[in-house]
Amino acid sequence: MSTVLTTTTTNILNDAFMLIVPGEKISPKESADLLRVLNMMLKGWQANGNLWKIADVTVTLTAGTASYQVGPAGAGTLLRVRPLQLKYAIRTSGGIDIPVEIISRQEYKELPNKTQKGPVVSVCYDPQLTNGVLYVWYTGDTNNTTLICTFADPLDIQDSSEDAPDFPDEWIEPITYNLAVRGAPLFGRSVPQEVAAIAGDSLARMIEFDSEAVSISFNRR
Repeated sequence: MSTVLTTTTTNILNDAFMLIVPGEKISPKESADLLRVLNMMLKGWQANGNLWKIADVTVTLTAGTASYQVGPAGAGTLLRVRPLQLKYAIRTSGGIDIPVEIISRQEYKELPNKTQKGPVVSVCYDPQLTNGVLYVWYTGDTNNTTLICTFADPLDIQDSSEDAPDFPDEWIEPITYNLAVRGAPLFGRSVPQEVAAIAGDSLARMIEFDSEAVSISFNRR
């Protein structure tokens, strides 16, 4: 017995096509067309946020340096995939973790003396296209040089049907059924209502499941 349900991109394409055209085998061209739709769909779903693509990155600051590239042109731990979003930031000093405020680009632009040294109190992340830019303020000092950034990373696209899917196994059903719904018009078809219903219900369930739990506080009056 196992708790893991494994699949391949090929299986997802085949299963989605069978939901569109029951009883017919997918052709190489149809597989390529459906793969293109799969990648577009998954890239669009990045906006929902995906907990399995959250990564903590430790940044060693250089006092007086106000910005750092994050991506293929980054250095050290920042030489990595370009993050989509900065979720949280924590300054570590003497074994104590201190939350750092995430501010907008406008708020950062309005700050005075952007190279001023001192413990970081604010950060701003600009994702750009190829390399993101992490702005820090203040810029650190000799006793405050470590920043832990929690980034949301992009999903990997499937370059071919042989690639391993970049998602947990609980997402297999919503991806397969939603791919059928989105891909059907390519073949002049529409899926049955029950397939469309499963697609909508399974996606809504997984978006709720994949959301991070947050605390709720109530104020007495």
